[in-house]
Amino acid sequence: MATSNYKKEDVPQASEDPPQASEDPSLDVQEKSEESKGRQEEPVAKVDSKGVEKDGSTEAEILPIPDTCIDHLTQGLLDAILPHFQKHDKSLTELTRNQVLLIETLQQENTKFAENKIVEDLTKMMLEAKVYQGKLTAIKKEMTSLHEKSSKLKKKALKLQQQKMKENLEKEQQREREIEEDRKLTAKRPNASSSKKTAPHR
Repeated sequence: MATSNYKKEDVPQASEDPPQASEDPSLDVQEKSEESKGRQEEPVAKVDSKGVEKDGSTEAEILPIPDTCIDHLTQGLLDAILPHFQKHDKSLTELTRNQVLLIETLQQENTKFAENKIVEDLTKMMLEAKVYQGKLTAIKKEMTSLHEKSSKLKKKALKLQQQKMKENLEKEQQREREIEEDRKLTAKRPNASSSKKTAPHR
């Protein structure tokens, strides 16, 4: 076949060692992509089944790319890209771990804030209880004062009532004495007149 008559030295020998990745993985990727693109854009003469160009001017041969070369190129591309992605993977892992720590810290702060809120509410309730206790004490004092005043008023009213009853009793007794004296005087007058009538004449 025409395709098997290529010289051995015309085939690019793949190096045993894989290509070393440069310091910048993006440059390696760009160089390899340009190299691959350049190879794809190489003009290939159109030949017929006999290996002769259709215009019949020259004889061209198709050189196949060895699998080892493709493997080395692939390995080189992976060697250039993988460290970059592994670095980003480590960064993402560290970022995720930091986010987890941040979330835990925020949860702890929220718990402390809730506890502080409860303490504040309890403190507020205690202050309100003290205020209400002071108001209750003032009301009790006022009620005690009113009770004392009421007791004094009751005693004074009772004393006035007793004094009034005593005065009424004295007036009643005085009236009865006057009636008794009037009755005695009335009884003495008829006796005096009758004694005058029965006296003997001399």
